[in-house]
Formats: sequence, C-alpha cells, structure tokens
Amino acid sequence: MININTYRHMRKLFTLLLLFVSTFLLLQNTGCSNSKKSTTQKYTKKQTTTRKGQVKRSNLRSTRTQDGIKWLSMEQAVKLSKQNPRRIFIEVYAPWCGWCKKMDKEALSNPTIAKYMNQHYYAVRLNAEGSKPIRFKDKQYQLITKDGEKYHELAIELLNGKMSYPAIVVLDKNLRRLRNFTGYHSPQELDALLHYFVGNHNRRKAWEVYEMNFDSSIK
Repeated sequence: MININTYRHMRKLFTLLLLFVSTFLLLQNTGCSNSKKSTTQKYTKKQTTTRKGQVKRSNLRSTRTQDGIKWLSMEQAVKLSKQNPRRIFIEVYAPWCGWCKKMDKEALSNPTIAKYMNQHYYAVRLNAEGSKPIRFKDKQYQLITKDGEKYHELAIELLNGKMSYPAIVVLDKNLRRLRNFTGYHSPQELDALLHYFVGNHNRRKAWEVYEMNFDSSIK
C-alpha cells in the first residue's frame, strides 16, 4: 500500500524525468553533430542540386551578402578589433550541416539582424572542417584528422571539443570568450543574443532570464 507522501514524491520524480527527456530531445533536434553527418548529407545534397548555370547553395558563404552581414576572416576581425574594439561574433558551421543552412537562410540573412550585427560586431564564419590554417592569439591552428573525422583546431578550442553545429561563439573586445551557444537560432532568438552582450546584460542577468523577457522587433 503506497501512502500519500510516497505517491507525491513518485509523481514529482516522474514529472522531472519527462521535463529532462523533453529538453534533451529539443536540443538534439536543433543542431548537427558528426554522428548525424551521414543522414544530414542527404539533406545537403538535395539543397545543393541545381540546374546548370545556377549558383549552388553550398557556395553562398561569401565574405559579404548583398545588403547583409559583412563577413570577415578571423585574422581580419582581430585586426579591426584592435583598431576599433568590438565584440566578435563567430558562427561555427560544417558544409554538410542542414541546420546551419537553415539558420543562414532564416536568421543570418534577416536585414534587421544584419544591420545590428554590422553596427556592433565583427562577424566571422568558421568552417569547422576548413583546410585553411588560421592564426589567432599568436598561435597557428590547422585542420587535423581524428578518428576518421576532420576538425579544425580553432573550432575544437572555441567549442571546448563539443563539435555540434551550428554553434555561436561570442568574444569580448579583448578576444576573451564570453559564451558559446549551440544549435539553430531563429531570427528572434538571434536578435536577443546580439542585444544581450551589446547592452552588457550578460554581467547582470542569466541568459535564460534575459531571453525569456526580451521583446524582439522582428515579428
């Protein structure tokens, strides 16, 4: 015979378990990890299939989108930050990641996001599987192969070895890492993220509290 206190305790544990499982599944479904690479490649192939003469989606990562974000290399962003200090916004992606392409199309291409980014940040796109060596903080980073997978050493360091994409890394004006964010972000969520650091709210409020109360102008 279960008494009332035991029943309440069991019901509370069951509720917490459901909350944990729901949160875990949500996080898993808004990002790409290397374990998902084989299934995501099918999505990527479909997205990049075009007729002759058209530009493939996978080649749209130029240094600047028309009337959009001014994308820089890491070296360019660091140099500009020394001349005119700003925070650095880094999008870490993989060419095969479907969620990365979705965030590029829906959030990073938003004109409101682009305008605010260009005013307050230096924006960098870092290919987590890129072959080009990158110099950062007097250290040279390059592409390595580990367990049959390709990783750029700078991506490994910025993400603390947690290779899930898309990922966002924000550096302060002294090139110190403020915070990492993993997974897809909608235009409204990205709007909150950008304002969070520019207003120095990160010094006074937890991100989860700020995001919950942020009223984005993007509808």
